[in-house]
This record gives sequence, structure tokens and C-alpha cells, in this order.
Amino acid sequence: MKRGYDEIVKNKSVLIVDDIINTGFSVRLTYEAIAKAGGKPIGIAAYVNRGNVGASELGVKNFIFLDEIHLPAWPGQNCPLCQSDKPINIQYAHGAEYVAQN
Repeated sequence: MKRGYDEIVKNKSVLIVDDIINTGFSVRLTYEAIAKAGGKPIGIAAYVNRGNVGASELGVKNFIFLDEIHLPAWPGQNCPLCQSDKPINIQYAHGAEYVAQN
């Protein structure tokens, strides 16, 4: 944790809030950083859960969200859109990273 936030969360109960949960990777890292800094993460909340993860996958007891939208996600090698040569939007999310790596 940067900028002294470790001292702010130390011994405090913390609810982690994100706008959209896709894979849960970033909120899980945040959860671990708060715990490592001595904070007490009490759960994860989001406006939207894309439906790819739940509380058990996030490793938390409390996972709340306002809406759930099931959007499919595939590993690159199994992506039916990639296999049918659909163009990748490099202006959004991780499209540019994916194109650069592949």
C-alpha cells in the first residue's frame, strides 16, 4: 500500500468497494494488501458483478453487489470470437495488452 494508507487501515474494519467485478483479481489483491497492512477486511462490494465470481472465489464471507450481468469470458486460446477472427477492441480494458502479447 502506498502513500501511508497502511497506517490508515491498520486495526480498522475495511469494506472494499469497486465499480465492476470482472474476474475479482484486483479486489482480491486489495483484500490481501489490507490484511497484510493490519487492516480487517470485512468484505467486498460492487455496483455490478459480471457473474464470473462469487464470495467463495474471492475468498471472502461477504460479497455484495447491486446488479449481476452474466457476460461470458474465455481464455484467449479458447475464445470463439478470436477463433472467428473478430477484431479486438484495443481502446478498452485489456485489449491492447492481449494484442501485444499475442
